[in-house]
Amino acid sequence: MKDKLLVLFLIVLIALGYWGYRSGWFKGTQEEEEVVVPPKVTIEYVEPGKLAPLLPTDLPLEEGAPMQRNEIVRTVDSREEQQVYRYYSKKTVEENFEIYSEYLEESGWAIKNSTQEATSAFILAEKEGKSGAMQVSVSKNSITDDITVEISITIRK
Repeated sequence: MKDKLLVLFLIVLIALGYWGYRSGWFKGTQEEEEVVVPPKVTIEYVEPGKLAPLLPTDLPLEEGAPMQRNEIVRTVDSREEQQVYRYYSKKTVEENFEIYSEYLEESGWAIKNSTQEATSAFILAEKEGKSGAMQVSVSKNSITDDITVEISITIRK
């Protein structure tokens, strides 16, 4: 009878040990290594009053319009870069669409796609000899009625 109790005790002990091992109970106070995932993009902020180097300097920006975003975003592997300028506009979505459509055409950009609705507009243009596409998007915030204009050039290498 003692032998049977001893065997049963050992089986229970082994089962508890196995369960403790599988559940991580025996890890103790060792700290797990934190896996550091490198960022997928880097962001370089462009100082206020200047444009990112690939954005045309003659863009029809509104005088005194508050800047919201002015940066260069690059993928870590340097295969894609986007230079972006966004500002708040006092003009309507329609007015901005007309201004930027006219600007792009007069500046030699070929408009490849465009769409205009009451609260948003989008223009995609390319220019011969330029390695990238310019996008202009205009949107009206449905809550605040703010109009934002975002101009960006995206280059894929």
